[in-house]
Amino acid sequence: MKKQYLLMIVLFLIGTFSYAQDRVIEGTVVSASDGLPLIGATVVKKGSTSGVTTDLDGKFKIELSKPEVLVVSFIGFAEKEIAVNPD
Repeated sequence: MKKQYLLMIVLFLIGTFSYAQDRVIEGTVVSASDGLPLIGATVVKKGSTSGVTTDLDGKFKIELSKPEVLVVSFIGFAEKEIAVNPD
């Protein structure tokens, strides 16, 4: 009886962990005026300190597990907020 109960708990936890997995969102940050990639722009989850910077091609990858608002910033440019739904 105890083995069956423990098995149900383990199966429940496996389902919970698989549901909470992050998805990798990829993007490119470019200048609106000339379309050139912005190297070193910051992409942060709004309201947190979790974020990344863009590479030499202006590209970034960030993990999201739920709908988030990403805040993109770069020196000399206005901040931009983008709503993202990873589903």
